[in-house]
Amino acid sequence: MGFKRSKGISPFIGSVLLVAFTISISGMAAPWLTEITNDLMEGTSDYSETVVSAAESRLDITNVNYDEEEETVRGGFQNTGSTELENFTVTVQGDSSEQVRVTESLSTNQITVFTVEDVESPETVTVQSEQVPVSSEYRLD
Repeated sequence: MGFKRSKGISPFIGSVLLVAFTISISGMAAPWLTEITNDLMEGTSDYSETVVSAAESRLDITNVNYDEEEETVRGGFQNTGSTELENFTVTVQGDSSEQVRVTESLSTNQITVFTVEDVESPETVTVQSEQVPVSSEYRLD
């Protein structure tokens, strides 16, 4: 049995087909890669805004008092930063841990008060903004 030898395509035609295939694949991938790049840039921009807001934010806890008879902690906190803050969580930790939410919006230098009930032997009070990652802690002595 004899096999007939057939020639392959010429190197020139092979090169042309390879270039055409590469161009068509890159044409299909370009919109997809552009969309991924835009999504990444938007995420980075949002994160940058949060970091800048956090750097410009500050909370100070003031006038904290514990009433042993009522087992109540009362106090206040002030926005001393330059960013308006809102939606706070006040946590009092001691023998037990109690939280309250304060949904007020605080502009610069504005003060609000809080009351946390059913607290035994409080040690620390922490106020944290849910809007921007900023918090403050006060130790009761």
